[in-house]
Amino acid sequence: MNNEKRRAGVWKQMIWPTFALVMLSFFVFLMLGLFMPGSQRSVSEHGGAVPAAQYVREGRIARLENGIAEFVTSSGERFIIDPQAEGFRLPEVGSLQRVALIPFRRSAENIYLARIRTMRKISQYSHEAGGGS
Repeated sequence: MNNEKRRAGVWKQMIWPTFALVMLSFFVFLMLGLFMPGSQRSVSEHGGAVPAAQYVREGRIARLENGIAEFVTSSGERFIIDPQAEGFRLPEVGSLQRVALIPFRRSAENIYLARIRTMRKISQYSHEAGGGS
């Protein structure tokens, strides 16, 4: 009988620390699951930040809305630029431009947001740009 009472006493002493350890483990697991980044999503699928590098592109100003221009290159890349905010004149819709730009974000639809380094109106595409529409 003494053995049974001793086992019951040991059991009562162990149940609260064990319960506390299980609950603590559950909350740690929950916090890690909520606040740690999940699986990495590919930028190519969902858009996001892109490595900043300067590119020189030739293309047309496709749209102009509230000072924001959509620049479409001869190869079909699309950039959203803000010429006036960067100290350049507002280009005309349909004008050919040679732009040195630095893209910094890309949308899921492959439209880049970019900063302008230089922007110059041209009369025709250069030979290196491959011509085009």
